[in-house]
Amino acid sequence: MRTISVLRRVLATLGITAVVGGAVVAGSAAPALAEPDLTVRLTAECGAAVLTFGEATPGLPGVLNVTVHRNGVGAESTVVDQGGTKRYGASDGDTFTVHLPGGRPAQSLRYAAPAGCDTPKLQVAVLQDCYGIEVRVINTGAVPATGLKVASPVGPLLVELDPVTSDAMFRRHYPLPDDAPYAVFSGEVDGGALWASGRYRQPQGCGPESVTARFTDRCGEVRIDLTNRARGGVRLEVLVGGAVVASPSIPADSSDTVAVPASSGDRVVVRDAVLGTEIARHTAGRCPSATPSPGGDGSPSATPSPGGDEEPSATPSPDEDASPSVTPSPSGAAGGLPLTGGPVLRLLGAAVLIVAAGVALLLIARRRGTFAR
Repeated sequence: MRTISVLRRVLATLGITAVVGGAVVAGSAAPALAEPDLTVRLTAECGAAVLTFGEATPGLPGVLNVTVHRNGVGAESTVVDQGGTKRYGASDGDTFTVHLPGGRPAQSLRYAAPAGCDTPKLQVAVLQDCYGIEVRVINTGAVPATGLKVASPVGPLLVELDPVTSDAMFRRHYPLPDDAPYAVFSGEVDGGALWASGRYRQPQGCGPESVTARFTDRCGEVRIDLTNRARGGVRLEVLVGGAVVASPSIPADSSDTVAVPASSGDRVVVRDAVLGTEIARHTAGRCPSATPSPGGDGSPSATPSPGGDEEPSATPSPDEDASPSVTPSPSGAAGGLPLTGGPVLRLLGAAVLIVAAGVALLLIARRRGTFAR
């Protein structure tokens, strides 16, 4: 109970109040104001800008509904007393824009760090998703940022962020129930400097049924196509064999694909990282078979591997009688095997000998005829 009361005091000190329909209310509507001095003044402290909202008017409650932007981003919408002050976290060069009620023009003030003040240069943003907020802090300065805290009376929540070093970004998710107020501030619980505040509103369509998963087995891995149909982002975990191997975040109305290593028989589970609710599961199958060879199962490959025992000879031996040939059998008998190789050479040799013998006999006959004359 003490923790909750301390957090309520933190938010009250920082000016976090109920927001209804985009306007800030504090019990009853603010009374109509006269025309007092509503000039907003900025006093620079080291790491903080102190804003004073006009001058107190005697006889009037002087309650103001104001919205303060830092560098164009909403720092808060809150209720302040006329003439009251608020402290905001600031880096050198930050611009604060204050929107006042009653159609009065907005006022802009620039923060300049006092001499000798060396502070980090921060950008603080709070994003809302299906089950809470993500706090992002970017430090573009040369000094580490320390002492930043996130607070909410619901939970309760009071967490100090890890130091954010130079040129680094910090991001962390904090679960919150719907309609819970929150604040990001630096310094002590009392009198801290506000960086961001608001009230968490759960987007429409959030729930385990808003996420679908489609599994595809591949060699050594499972591909998962994830789709989020909710109006807010979701944070998921993928487990293989009970161990978390991936933590994808899927933005609102978006899809993404992750591939995780898995062997045949491994159980692959997709669950919500915040709620721990299982969304889908799958048992990894065996590696899909490769494209079969043109000859089918058991047939030799069209391109045999070099040196294989069953590798067919590309060039037949000239001494093999069974080698194919287009020379027909001399006998012309139907069904006779063609003559190839050695038999062909022997026939050619015999023909040459016959021709040579005939030429020799012809020459001898001519010489005898000459002597007879």
